[in-house]
Amino acid sequence: MTDRRRVRTRKRGTYFRYYIITASILTLLIALAFFTPQIIFQVQDMILCKDTSLSRQENVNVESLSTTYEKSLETRMTDYAEGLAGDDAFYVASQNLSINEELSAYFYSDSCIYGNYISALIYAQLLPYDLWEMEYSVSQWKQYVIYSDNFTKGVNFILWYIELQDSAGRIFKILADAEDGTIYAIKTEGNPVFQEPELVDESYEQRYFMDEFGRSAVEMWGFCALYYAAIDEETKNFYILMEELGWEEVSMISGSETMDKEREMVLNALNISEDRRELLEKIQFYTEDKDTEVFRLPYGSFSLEMVMKLPTMVGAPMDAETYSNITIGIREIYEMIPEFA
Repeated sequence: MTDRRRVRTRKRGTYFRYYIITASILTLLIALAFFTPQIIFQVQDMILCKDTSLSRQENVNVESLSTTYEKSLETRMTDYAEGLAGDDAFYVASQNLSINEELSAYFYSDSCIYGNYISALIYAQLLPYDLWEMEYSVSQWKQYVIYSDNFTKGVNFILWYIELQDSAGRIFKILADAEDGTIYAIKTEGNPVFQEPELVDESYEQRYFMDEFGRSAVEMWGFCALYYAAIDEETKNFYILMEELGWEEVSMISGSETMDKEREMVLNALNISEDRRELLEKIQFYTEDKDTEVFRLPYGSFSLEMVMKLPTMVGAPMDAETYSNITIGIREIYEMIPEFA
């Protein structure tokens, strides 16, 4: 009896262990059924995030970018305008760059601070003349890449973001093309809004800069259109036509707020060639608000907007102590950059 009891006891122990093991396996299977998908998704997310981070760095670092980058500014801008009009999704990747002599060479060149773009804004009294003499320290230098899902077109823009600061703590930001130096936007921060009470006029607001820059908003549009290759560089008849018709007269029929029928009637009444009429039809600008002027630049059937966000009132000629905070540039480009947001 003792041996039989021992056998039965041993069998019961074995069965009990089987039950425990079976129950454990079932519990594990149930747990896996619930949690395995989540674990897989988390692992996938980790992998995807890692791949995205690496691909963004590769988008910035791969040397082939500069060799396949579209050299024509007109084509770059046209492709971008077409992509935006076609509801393409655009993305941005960035990488910090080590400050070196290449940056200094660009900043103090005819493409940047001594170029037509900056000079025009200084002559318009939107930036101080002292800008050419001020000493800056570079606080940030980044490379940005704007690209879409359409990889057959390559990246849209390879950009340099340069942030400088003067001894008074004022900040000067530049967004430029890393390949050809084209300035897509500038922004100043930390400047006092200077105004003289005796010059304040409710109807004045911020229109004076047009007269300081040239005779009308039309000349500003022409400068932007030529600089950003929205009209042919050889279109010298732009200025000839403006002189013939009168800058202010063209301004009256060129604003986007002008009624289409009224504009059509005026254009029909002008005794001009078809190519000159086509040029007039391209000239469009409007006042977005009291501080913002917008110049619409044509690229094929689409357009991009050159925006000038200016202080409401500036009462005296600019100098290093009085120029105000401004943002000027291609809206669809600089709004992609966090430092310009």
